[in-house]
Amino acid sequence: MFEFDIEIAAKLVDAWTSLMAFFLVKDDLTDIKDDLKNNEPNAVLEAGLDDHGATQIGAMLDKSYDLMQKVNPVMANRIDHTRATTDIKKIIEEILVAPPHQQ
Repeated sequence: MFEFDIEIAAKLVDAWTSLMAFFLVKDDLTDIKDDLKNNEPNAVLEAGLDDHGATQIGAMLDKSYDLMQKVNPVMANRIDHTRATTDIKKIIEEILVAPPHQQ
């Protein structure tokens, strides 16, 4: 008979939540200009193109890292690398200063 292990289920949910948040943010940071141009949903745009929005997106990556660290430290390392090498505020600033025809 199959026994449902609540601890394993919690880890699976944490891993799924972590990965979905990470890939959503990574994708949205990559295609933010296209999403803005095409009026498509984007977590960064929804968070706001300001310091508060950048902080919210950073917090999403931080939470993703914290969850993954408990489940898979190797994958958490990749999330940490993204956190360390991605300047969210700079990406936002580039969107704000780019002429509309370049977005």
